[in-house]
Amino acid sequence: MEQEAFIASRLPGKEPVYYRGQINYSENYIFAKDATVFVVKPFHLDRGLYIINRLEEINSNDFAYYYNTDISMQNSQDDYHTVFQNIYNEILSDSGLKKVVLSRTKTLDRPDDLINYYHTLCEKFPNCFVNLFSSKATGTWIGASPEVLFKMGEHSLETMALAGTKNKQTENWGNKEQDEQKFVVDYIKHFFENLNLDYDIKHEYLHMGNIEHLLTKFSVKNNMQIWNYLPELLNNFAPTPAVCGYPKEQAYNTIIQNELYKRELYTGFWGYINNEKSADIYVNLRCAQVSEKEIIYYAGGGINEGSEVQQEWGETEMKIGLLNF
Repeated sequence: MEQEAFIASRLPGKEPVYYRGQINYSENYIFAKDATVFVVKPFHLDRGLYIINRLEEINSNDFAYYYNTDISMQNSQDDYHTVFQNIYNEILSDSGLKKVVLSRTKTLDRPDDLINYYHTLCEKFPNCFVNLFSSKATGTWIGASPEVLFKMGEHSLETMALAGTKNKQTENWGNKEQDEQKFVVDYIKHFFENLNLDYDIKHEYLHMGNIEHLLTKFSVKNNMQIWNYLPELLNNFAPTPAVCGYPKEQAYNTIIQNELYKRELYTGFWGYINNEKSADIYVNLRCAQVSEKEIIYYAGGGINEGSEVQQEWGETEMKIGLLNF
C-alpha cells in the first residue's frame, strides 16, 4: 500500500527544495524515463530499497512528520568499550577480518524547529547533501553528508573513498588512518575492475568543520553504456568499507552480531535518480533520527589493528559535534 513521504533536500550548489511523494519498498528497480525519483536504502545487504515517486513540489509549511516510536539506541560509553574490545580481538585473531566500522548513538533534546535546523545545516555545510526525510515506514531523519556513493551523468560515473579521519589540528596522518582509506580504495578499484570499467583516480582531502578526511575520487567518462550498471550499483556497491569494513560480508556480519542497536537508515544511502540522465546518491552519515521529543545522532569510526578505544570514542564525539550546535 502506498504511503506519503516528505523530502526537504539541498544538493551541493543547488537551492533547497521540498517534495511530497509516494513511498514503496521494492526489489525491482524499474525507473521510468523523464521522471525523477528519490531512493532510500537502509543499512543491510538485502536487495530492496524505498522508492519515492510522483514527487510534487510543496511549501515548507506543508512538510509533515512521522516519528518512529521504537528507536534502537546505543549511548553508553561502557557498552561501546565492550563491543570495541570484542571486535578488536577478532581483528587481531587469524579470522581474516581487517577493518570494522563500529558506531553508536547520542540522544539529546530535539531542535524546536526542524525546518530551521535543516536550513542551518544548509548554510553551515554548503558542500554536503543536506536532507530531511520523513515517512511512516522510516520515521524522520536529517543529515548533512559529505560522502558521494555515486553520481551519474548520461555517460559518466563518479564515486569516492572517504575513510581516514583526523582533527585538523593534528599534524600528520597516521598509519591507522591510511590503512583505513586503503581498504576503501582497493574495494572500489576491485568493484570497477570486475565491471570492466576504465577509471581515473585523484587523491585529495575533504574538510568538514574541524574534521579532515582522506579523499580519493574515482571517475568514469565517455561510457555510452554506463546506465546498464545502475542495478549493480544499487544492489552490490554499498555498504563500502568506509561505513562497514573489510572484507565487506565478514565485517557486516560482525557489526550485526556485535552492535547493540539497529542502524536502520544510518550508513545506508539516499538521493535522486532521473533514469539515464542523472543520479545523485549519497551515503547517509553525519545524520540523526528525530522523535517527538529527542534527536538521536549517529556516528562511527573504523577499527583496525592500529585502533585505540578512547581515540575511537573521541572521533565519534567529534563527528556528532558537527551537527550538534
